[in-house]
Amino acid sequence: MDEYVRSQLEFLRQLSDLDSRVSELQANINQKKTSLAQLEKELSKNREEYSVLSGRIKIIEHEEHSGEIKLKETEEELKKVQILLNSAQRNEEFSILLKKRDSIRSQISALEDAALEKLSEIDSERARLAKLTQELAREENQLKASSKQTEEDVFALQSEVDKLMLQRQELTSKISSETLTRYERVLNKEKRKVVVSIKDGICQGCYRSIPPEQVNIIMRGDLLVYCRNCNRILYIEETQQQSPPAEGGSTPNSSK
Repeated sequence: MDEYVRSQLEFLRQLSDLDSRVSELQANINQKKTSLAQLEKELSKNREEYSVLSGRIKIIEHEEHSGEIKLKETEEELKKVQILLNSAQRNEEFSILLKKRDSIRSQISALEDAALEKLSEIDSERARLAKLTQELAREENQLKASSKQTEEDVFALQSEVDKLMLQRQELTSKISSETLTRYERVLNKEKRKVVVSIKDGICQGCYRSIPPEQVNIIMRGDLLVYCRNCNRILYIEETQQQSPPAEGGSTPNSSK
């Protein structure tokens, strides 16, 4: 195997492994931030629900208070009608006052029923509010703890990423600019490993068959070989290396 090609391939394999590790770390960082954002979203949602529920209780309490005032006014009206009824002299007047009294009594009954419903509704909503208050306290404590833990975890993960990126700079300085440009292009497209092995004649990146002539070039080791389907850089594990076939066969451009 050509020493330069061998060293370039080794640097590329190290770079591919490093980029895969960085990708994993970044995904871990994003997952932790997403989980924290979800907790913040749930807490914000419950805070909004708490605000809405508190406002609703105030409205119901106001309605209940207004109903109580209306009930007292109606009861006072009933007393007045009852006095007039007791002093009525004519049958016609008595009949009119009697109907009015019965009507007022019906109004009072309806107002009392409405008042009981409002009181029951207030009790129910206050119970919901108390439960929501407990949930908010729990979620706020959970968010506080999670925020601290996430901050520590992200810091540690980012520190590892920063170290790897320094190693990456050193590695990329050892790879030819043309090869590195092609590597970066595939990395940006695939978002996964750029340097992959061949097993049983299959590219382990896209799982397509590799033509025998390309396998021969890889085994000779005088050129870097790219998969014609996914453009990943190919290599064969030493344990799978076989003696290359005799010269004379077709050796197309490895980059095709």
